[in-house]
Amino acid sequence: MGDMRACFHITEQLLRHVQAKPAVADRDEWIKRLLDLLDEREQVLKSLKPPFTAEEENLGQTIMKWNDVIQQALKGVQAEIKQSIRGVHNKKQNMRKYLNPYASLPMDGVFYDRRK
Repeated sequence: MGDMRACFHITEQLLRHVQAKPAVADRDEWIKRLLDLLDEREQVLKSLKPPFTAEEENLGQTIMKWNDVIQQALKGVQAEIKQSIRGVHNKKQNMRKYLNPYASLPMDGVFYDRRK
């Protein structure tokens, strides 16, 4: 019973942590805490062995419901991170174009003389 209850509490902490969206400045610390909770839960999940009691079954069903919510929230955070990365990439490109505006000009209208 202890392992299932431990998994339940870790999943509950994970759910609360994921629902508290990180600020952009605190994102690294938020991700570190998220990874710590996921690693801790993975260790507990490995130690779970059937058969389960009725109470453990109920805790497992709750954990499964919470897991769906956690996955959806993580997908949203992943989308935000991807958007931030694209924004940084675009800023770099714009800065390169600003510093050297003639680097990417097409070679349109080049004259090639066959005669010498």
